[in-house]
Amino acid sequence: MGESLKSSYLKAFCIRSWWVIVFSTLSIAFYFQAAHGRTTIFSDLTSRLQEMEREKFIVSQDQDELALQLQSETDPAWVEMLLMKELGVVPEGWTKVHFTK
Repeated sequence: MGESLKSSYLKAFCIRSWWVIVFSTLSIAFYFQAAHGRTTIFSDLTSRLQEMEREKFIVSQDQDELALQLQSETDPAWVEMLLMKELGVVPEGWTKVHFTK
């Protein structure tokens, strides 16, 4: 009869405390859902950070290149190279060749 008493006591406890069981179950479900959302957001932000670091590196390289160009402005060899590269000007005595398709 002791087993029956334990069983009935457990049954009565569950009936009286049903709202605690439901509340605990819902709380656990919401916690795991929020944890999954947090993980998703974290991975998204991590990938965005990596992309921004790549862009920062590229911009830094461009900035360094521009700084070198500004420092070289007064160098005649640099001016000649710039004229040849950007404008297609060739020094006297050189032959300019055009290729067509």
